[in-house]
Amino acid sequence: MTTRPKFIAQGGRGKRKEVKARWRRPKGLQSKLRLAKKGHPKKVMTGYRTAVAERDQTKGMLTTTVQTVAELASVPEKHGVIISGRVGMKKRTEIISAAQEKKLTIINIKDPEAYKKKVADTLATRKKKVEKRVAKKKAAEAKAKKDEKEEAKEEKADVADDVKKEAEKKELDKVLTQK
Repeated sequence: MTTRPKFIAQGGRGKRKEVKARWRRPKGLQSKLRLAKKGHPKKVMTGYRTAVAERDQTKGMLTTTVQTVAELASVPEKHGVIISGRVGMKKRTEIISAAQEKKLTIINIKDPEAYKKKVADTLATRKKKVEKRVAKKKAAEAKAKKDEKEEAKEEKADVADDVKKEAEKKELDKVLTQK
């Protein structure tokens, strides 16, 4: 593998703070970088292209992007696996397990075992939160039902008291009118 120079934009070698260390094509009329003068940083040209044998490789191996466990079946043993960013945590852990069984290298996850553990912890905490929320909701519903029952009892008691008072009033009226 041939080493390639770091291509930096004109003025990006610490001379100016506002110019970041990235490549931008030089456009100035008297630009020494545009003219590829000796003693100036290298300019991007086709001659610096990666060798054919080394192209499309990551960490020295060809890569295959995977989104499902079924896609792992078609991946050759010498290829590295990149799990798509669209895949969620649960499905990603399934793909990791299947890739480890098949002894494939996963390129975009540094430590698969640590990742699995992290996901398991995250899912456990989520589950606990959901259980707490459900328990709280059930308790609130139970309290509401209890309050409704108490209110109904109080209403019945109030109605019964009103009926008794009316009956007593009628009796008093009878007694008073009889005299």
